Amino acid sequence: MPLTWIREGEWRKARAWLMLRPNDSKSIYNLKLIKDKLSALPPPVSAAGEYWRHAERASWNVLNVKALPTPSRYQVNFQGYWFGLMGIYFGPNIGEFSAAVTLENDKTIVALREGDDIHCDISLAFSVMPPISRTCIFQ
Repeated sequence: MPLTWIREGEWRKARAWLMLRPNDSKSIYNLKLIKDKLSALPPPVSAAGEYWRHAERASWNVLNVKALPTPSRYQVNFQGYWFGLMGIYFGPNIGEFSAAVTLENDKTIVALREGDDIHCDISLAFSVMPPISRTCIFQ
């Protein structure tokens, strides 16, 4: 997969795949090939963007963040996978959410509520990964 992203010019996506096995000789070699391309990318100026987190079985949890017209307001869309014990037979558990949030110091909490059954708080923390990208830790 990383070679496909390299051919497409998607340097950050290629890096995400290669960092799954950062000490592998092929990963080291291919990371060197795109090092200059990654360095040439403009630094992010806000939390807006697409964030990937490996979910196993060649799947990724994806968090899309888009700036809204109001300062510090963002639309957050998440699609995630979790492969339980029987995931190989029945496929992953799939979840998603969408919410408008306000970032304070690059952090926010998405509070999902649905009746008396669902009370879920998801914390998001955005930070810069010098020199090429931003990262989002979501729990």
